[in-house]
This record gives sequence, structure tokens and C-alpha cells, in this order.
Amino acid sequence: MKTKITSILFLFLSSFSWAQSLQSVSQRYFLPDYNAPATDIYPTFGGGFVVVGTVEYDQNNTIPFVMLCDSIGQQLWSKPYSTFNNSFAFNRVIQLPDSSFIVVGKMLNPLQNDFGAACLKLDKNGNELWKKSLGDNSGDIFSANDVIFTSDSSLLIAGTVKNKSAFLMKLDLNGMKIWSKNFYHEGNLAIDFQELAAVKEKEGGHFVAVGTTNYGGENYRGFIFETDENGNLVWLKRFSEPSIFNDVMIATDGLLIRCFAQSANLIKTDFSGDFIWGKRYFDEDQEFYVFPKLTKFSDGDFGLCGSSFSSGSFLKINSSGAVQFDAAVFGRANMMVENTNHNVSVLNNGPVYGIKQLGLFDKHFAVAIIDSLDNNLDFLAESCLFDVGYQIENGSFTNYDDTLMTSSEINVYDAMMELFSSSFEQEEACVIFLGDVAEQSKASFQLYPNPTSSNLIVRTEAFLGNVFQVCDQQGRLLKTGILNQTLTSIDVSSLKPGVYYLKSGVEVMSFIIE
Repeated sequence: MKTKITSILFLFLSSFSWAQSLQSVSQRYFLPDYNAPATDIYPTFGGGFVVVGTVEYDQNNTIPFVMLCDSIGQQLWSKPYSTFNNSFAFNRVIQLPDSSFIVVGKMLNPLQNDFGAACLKLDKNGNELWKKSLGDNSGDIFSANDVIFTSDSSLLIAGTVKNKSAFLMKLDLNGMKIWSKNFYHEGNLAIDFQELAAVKEKEGGHFVAVGTTNYGGENYRGFIFETDENGNLVWLKRFSEPSIFNDVMIATDGLLIRCFAQSANLIKTDFSGDFIWGKRYFDEDQEFYVFPKLTKFSDGDFGLCGSSFSSGSFLKINSSGAVQFDAAVFGRANMMVENTNHNVSVLNNGPVYGIKQLGLFDKHFAVAIIDSLDNNLDFLAESCLFDVGYQIENGSFTNYDDTLMTSSEINVYDAMMELFSSSFEQEEACVIFLGDVAEQSKASFQLYPNPTSSNLIVRTEAFLGNVFQVCDQQGRLLKTGILNQTLTSIDVSSLKPGVYYLKSGVEVMSFIIE
């Protein structure tokens, strides 16, 4: 079935203002007039990366996309898809050893007229190999939230049947079902599965998965469980403190869980899911994200990100939770990956694109590519990254054994996804960018020193006599005054460390308090 549709225009902006010898570049990607946040990034052979996300095409349709980039962020191809229904999104992507790609998410499958978890296989050039929908024709909403390539050369997909159950499904590389398991609470309708967020394979072929249950309202509890190679439940641990579990990673001495909780961003358990320690690295105003992933580096360390409205921090830690590297980037840092050439790519939604009457909007996403993560931060002044402070706080959790019922009800169906063309344009820019595309002209004022800790100097001639406003990342007005001199000094010593905005007339610029 072919349908003519207006091509979506992808714009790609990159910054080549740094020599190749410098340690970082930042590239950003966006669609004029559309929201297009990214949801996942995965390293590809040759040092590049693949990104998936979802475009809000209009009020009634969302269009997921797959984009492949080389080692400096140059786009090689992109593939937008549609079922002309707003229940279509891509959540995760991986690359297989033969260079093909697996993408999973959610969709309304027009062939079945039913909500299913989406699974798509592409060759290395983005051509479709097969398209599948995972469901049971019950009318329930299925969503695939994670996928891994297993040691027996199969695919394991983790997902959720909305407000009902969690599921794992194993497929062969042709998209045929090997087994599936639903996990649910028998007779306890007060406990709903909010999400089964992530799955990993342990040594020996067993699997561990993490997710969140909802006891009503905002009463969330994280859980972790292990299955054997056939999906049979081995153990399950539920945590008693309010928490949302987003990802799990297997260390040499236990399991690391990325979470959202009052006392911790990261939890460590033993291999049986029993709590060892919890640590908070990011404040609550840096916890604005969906499904943040953990990273496992080739040296055995791990990475995690935390984000506020328009900037994000990322940390490299060892298996004991000690920080080995920290920095920040403009945009909501969702996750980082180590590329095959050992560069690191940090995916962040935003950066802030458009401040209209101090409103914040996610219009695009960016990728910061960093040569190495070490403690030499001299290059930050030459890049779109900046230094941040962090403070580790210890948190305590209790967990207890729990049980789930299982069944094998999910099937695999052929799916219909329509592929259509997209066109690209490329411009040079730093990721620090505010305003519409038409507002990319040189700013009429300059700010320095930036970062600062005491006074901010505004240099302008065009805006003499204009009112200025200083706002935080939530758009709250903190200071106001008049630019009555060519060099106007503003006392910002009372502001906490972070990113702020100075607005005068139609122009906005960011500055950092350190």
C-alpha cells in the first residue's frame, strides 16, 4: 500500500568550529515546526550511532524515525514510518552482528486492528527485512520497551500490557516466536504493572528485568526479577520505598539499577536482587526524563545521566558508585553510549529550542561526541560542555520476596508500517541555541564572564534602554532591570549553580552560574 504524503524536512546542524585534535563536538538535529524528541541511541560498527525517536506530525499522528550517523554525526540515512495513528512510537534500537538493526516500540497494527508491540528489522542501509506486531487480539495496549541480542543468537523483547501485566518474548532472527511469558498478579487488581522497562542477560543464559508496579495514584514501587533461559520465573524482589526502575546493568559483583526515588538515582543489589547500597547523584530538579539508560564501558565502569529542563549532567562511575568523570551538556541528557572507536556519544533532548514568552519546548535532539572521559576538563571551555558539581548522598531501601503468575498468551503477527521519504539540510551551529530557525542572526548583546559566580556583564549598543529579565530553567522570573549602559553589570551571586537565561526584547541567551 502506497500513500502520498508530504515529506518531513529534517534539519541537521553540526559544529565544526573545533579542530579534530580537540576532544568534543556537538551535533543537533531537528524538524522545523515539529516536536521530534529522541528516545534511544545505540553504537554502530565504524564508530557511528543510530538514533530512534518520534515526530509529532500533527495532532492525530505520530511518526517514529530511525536515523543512522557516522562517527562525526553526519547523517547517512533516515527512515520515518507511519500507520497514520497516534499510537505509534519507537522506544529502543540495537544493531546485530551482521550490521542489521532491530527497532521496537508500540503501534496500532492496521492488519489486526489491534494495539501491539512493534518490532522492525532493517538491513544496514535501512531497508525493511520484516515487520511484526506482538499482541493477543484482546484490545489491550502492548508496548515493547527494550530488546537485546542474546547469547544463543535470538532476540529478547521486554514490554508491558498497559495496567495489566509485564511480558518477555523471544524471537528468532526471522521474527518467529520461540516463547513468550506474561507476568501478572493473580486476583490482585489493586496492583497494576506500570512498565517493564529493561532486560539484560546474565552469564549462563538467565535474564534479569526491572520495572515498576502501581498500587494506585502516584504509589509506585520498583521491582527486579530473574528468569531462566525459557522465561520461567526464578525469583522476584519488590522494593518497599516509592520508586520507579528504568534500567539494569550487570556488574562483576552484582546488579546496578537506574531508578527514580527520593533517596537514590542508582541502586546496587547482589545477583539475587538483595539491596547493597543506594546513591543519589542528581537533585530532584535533575530528574526530568523517561526511561534513562545505564551504560557499561569497556573498562568496566558505568555511565548514567540526569536532566533538568534544558541541561543535563552525565557521570562515569565505577562498580562501587565512585565518580570517575562528570560534565554537563545543554539539553536533557537521556543516555550515553560508548562507540566502537571508544568515543562517547551523549544523547540529549532539546537543547531548548524556542523561548516564546519564556515557555520551554522540546523541538529536537542533540548528540555530544566526546573523545574520552577523563578528569582533564581543559577542553570544556572550547566546547558545548561545561563542568558541574555533584554531591553523593546515600539512600537506604528494603526489599522483599514476591511471586507472580505466568502465562504464554502473546503471538506474533505481520504488521503494516508505511515508509516514506525525508529530505535533509545541514547547517553549522553549536548546540547552545535559543529561538526559531528564523532567529539565528547574531545576538544583539553578549554575556561574560560565562560561567560566572558573582557578576554578569551584558554588552550591548542595540538594546540600550531595554528591560532585561533573568529567569531559571522553569521560566520563573528572578531579576529584572534596565540595560542603561553599554556594559551593564548584574549581580547574580545569590543564584544557585545551574543554567539561567537573560531575555531582552525578542532575544534570549543562556549563562551558567558555577
